[in-house]
Amino acid sequence: MKRALSIILLIVSLLSYFFAPKTYSFDYCFWLHNLFIVSATMVFILDVRNEKVGFNLLFSISFFFTNFVYPVYIYPVDPYYSLFSFPFNEKVITKCTALAQVAYSMYTCGYLWRNKTENTSKRLNFDMAIGAKQMSTITLLIIIYFLVFLSFGGLDYFEDRYVREEMSSNMKVQYLMLFFPSIIIFFASTIFLCKNRKHIVQTYSILSIIALILLSSGTRTFPLIIFSTIFIIYCLRNEVSISLVIPCIIIGILLMSFIGNIRHDGVLSSNLIVKESSELGVLDYFEDLFINNRNLYVFYDFVDKYSCTYGLTMVSSLLAPIPFAQRLFLIITGIPHYFLSSASLSTFLELGDPPSFGLGTNIVGDVYLAFGFIGILIFFFALGRFVIYARKRMLNGSYAYLIVYLSLASDAIFMCRASFLDALKIILWTLLFAWILKRTNTKKSRTQL
Repeated sequence: MKRALSIILLIVSLLSYFFAPKTYSFDYCFWLHNLFIVSATMVFILDVRNEKVGFNLLFSISFFFTNFVYPVYIYPVDPYYSLFSFPFNEKVITKCTALAQVAYSMYTCGYLWRNKTENTSKRLNFDMAIGAKQMSTITLLIIIYFLVFLSFGGLDYFEDRYVREEMSSNMKVQYLMLFFPSIIIFFASTIFLCKNRKHIVQTYSILSIIALILLSSGTRTFPLIIFSTIFIIYCLRNEVSISLVIPCIIIGILLMSFIGNIRHDGVLSSNLIVKESSELGVLDYFEDLFINNRNLYVFYDFVDKYSCTYGLTMVSSLLAPIPFAQRLFLIITGIPHYFLSSASLSTFLELGDPPSFGLGTNIVGDVYLAFGFIGILIFFFALGRFVIYARKRMLNGSYAYLIVYLSLASDAIFMCRASFLDALKIILWTLLFAWILKRTNTKKSRTQL
């Protein structure tokens, strides 16, 4: 039943892509918009017994805003809003919207393929446990790490970028930030390993305090990762109703977007774009998501004129988990740095090198730029399968796959406006921290024997 429905929607999506007009059509984009809503709703309903809040829900919401809001709600009202004031081929908007729908349909096929109802009523028990003393040590290390981050000017770094509109060059903070998401997810995952209620409450509290402190500096990326992780863990540990889930997500997104609107104070980066007034209303608050839609149009046009990059623009994400590997690759190959990631290429095509700020990327455009239409079919189907596999292994008690799933779910909102493989670094580094913890546990057990 699930597989048949997903295949039917995929066929409809493929036909919609192949017959999409080569000019902008509001009616056609609106049809694709409705097709996405049907697809996303179907996946949620068919999987709601397994998961109310997790990767799929957050990813689907973000995917909608990143790929379907601009062509239907923004372009007819203000086609050159924000970053869309930079030139792009407006004729490909409809075709790209259809491509995004194909990508999501492939994801749903992978997600629903052999997706059986799991027994989620039982308490999650993982193949690892830690005592109160170890938990106290981990907590102390987390606090020290955050205090070092603050002492090196962490808050000033974010205030420079988001309040004073300056690009900070604080390298110490930048190096510390490389590990921040992994450290947060690792720390949050220990909630499942420690049975002491006091330490569980303490972990929730420390994470919330860190998020609020960072939020005060103007950044939303790390606070959103923290709050998403906390919310997902809470839902995994407790039965929650849909009537609580949906309002919490909407309020969270609006709050984060509202803070972002305040921090910019109407000015974007180098004062090239000024928003003095807008007819978009509440959609203004979701700007950080839908402005990345422009990159999909740019990449589609780039591939149409030249060729896909055959994976070259994914090299940066592949090498990111290995310290200094990107720099070494550039030295050995001599390839310009802006060809190693879609975000860098998008920025270079418009602003040159070095740029005054970045234009970001789009997950659909990132895959299409690297491997074309075939890449869209393979990568998004694989994403759906991998998410389901990780969740199943997690529910069966694998701590390693708890790490993998939490890493994916905490990054689900940002994934749609990032490179496809960006989460790889978070996953591998968090698994490294978990491996160190497991090795420490093993040595301690042998010593006690």
